[in-house]
Amino acid sequence: MLAYRLALSDRLINRLAEHGIYTHEDLQARGDLERLGFTALDAKRIRYAFLRGPRPDDEQPVKPQAQVPASASADPWARLPELLTAREAAEFLRVNRRTIADWCLLGRLAAYRLDKDWRIPRDAVKALLVPVAAQNSSGSSSANL
Repeated sequence: MLAYRLALSDRLINRLAEHGIYTHEDLQARGDLERLGFTALDAKRIRYAFLRGPRPDDEQPVKPQAQVPASASADPWARLPELLTAREAAEFLRVNRRTIADWCLLGRLAAYRLDKDWRIPRDAVKALLVPVAAQNSSGSSSANL
């Protein structure tokens, strides 16, 4: 492949590689791109891309990922804020935000109303996720959920 990624489609990059064109010097040595079967528009795009150089996003260094403390990776609840918004709770529980609002209105999920949004304590979300075996042993049924 090319030494750096140009603002070209994969189709054009693959065709350039078929002809052994990887650098600007290769392009100059090969001469006329139209003779190699490229359309006039593709040849113009290729010449412009080689003159322009790499894309701006390729020049930026890759940011290292933040290190997660060992204690946070052991307990997924530690990463959640103490009070979650309805959107955050919905994303964490993988349900619709409207479902969270309904659960809050029905009292299934303990929450505080803040204007038109809800704030849900982390412990309320944790209490909602009681394993089924624990529910059956305590005598509660799934109809209460």
